[in-house]
Amino acid sequence: MFSCTGANETMKGKTNSYEFAKVYDQITEQSQDEWLFLIEKIARIEKNELLNVLDLGTGTGKMAIAFAELGCAVTGIDQSKEMLKVAREKSWMVPHIAWVGKKIEDFKPKTKFDLIVSIDVFNHFLEPKIMEKVCREARKHLNENGLLIFNIATQRHVQDMLDSLGYGDVVNSDTEFIWLDKLNGKDWSIKLKVLERMHGNLFKEKEYRVDQRVYELEEVKQILKKAGFKKIKIYGDRKLKEATLKNREWLFVCKSEP
Repeated sequence: MFSCTGANETMKGKTNSYEFAKVYDQITEQSQDEWLFLIEKIARIEKNELLNVLDLGTGTGKMAIAFAELGCAVTGIDQSKEMLKVAREKSWMVPHIAWVGKKIEDFKPKTKFDLIVSIDVFNHFLEPKIMEKVCREARKHLNENGLLIFNIATQRHVQDMLDSLGYGDVVNSDTEFIWLDKLNGKDWSIKLKVLERMHGNLFKEKEYRVDQRVYELEEVKQILKKAGFKKIKIYGDRKLKEATLKNREWLFVCKSEP
């Protein structure tokens, strides 16, 4: 996977660094179009106009920018100032978008939204009570018939990654990465190794660690019910088909009541 030759400099990287934010933005750049298409389709089914959107855990702003370019008024929130710095750099010509640097669980917006979306974030809640708090606040800040949409990577997904002994790719001619998963009970950690060219065949290697948690399907259902949601649909593997335990990913669509 790493095709370079020559000496390497190895060091531990910080996930709250601007350098990590840039790498993260590069290795996750291909998914927002697929998510946008799917969420728009769900919104049509649920008769939701998507005028006002909140992106929880926006990261470098991919989903937020995509919705803003559709004409939605968008707020993107993330606790990482470095991620938001990248988001601002990418969106300086995009209207109707606001960035908020704050922990998701501490954010109390002054307005309500037609859609609250959170992609590849909920596994980062290491305690169920934090997920419940976020979902309860989201319900309070949805307009009538508003939607909370989020995804969860399943234990099947993690096991597939473990069985594959890692995943890697070439980002560009100067950057390559490999992604290694580790599972201990419900504790799921990812080690991201990044090689960046310094000059010639000399590369520096940095390692980043991201901690997450695996959730059971019934566990998330109970969390949503405790948060006050009654209308809940769950789809599997980015298809509008009922979720099963064989899915690698679940998509939760929670609708506010009049």
